[in-house]
Amino acid sequence: MLRGTRTAVMALAIGGFLPGVAAAQETDASIVADAVRDHGFACEEPVSASRDPADSAPDEAAWILQCKQASYRVKFIGSERKTEVEPLG
Repeated sequence: MLRGTRTAVMALAIGGFLPGVAAAQETDASIVADAVRDHGFACEEPVSASRDPADSAPDEAAWILQCKQASYRVKFIGSERKTEVEPLG
């Protein structure tokens, strides 16, 4: 993962989500999509990213990413900066 992307991903994981309107949502989707691509999955056009509080835990931020062609659950885990990606049906 690129250093700038890693910093942005950690900001998402620690801070939750960026406040604001559509521009912030697009930024969230782009950052989460970068993590999906780093795992070898396709996400050419990220549509939205939203926090998944039901699957999040202290030190684990879960997101649902909707791309034009697929959806994913993405977890950013703790200080080791581990990321898990699960394609959704």
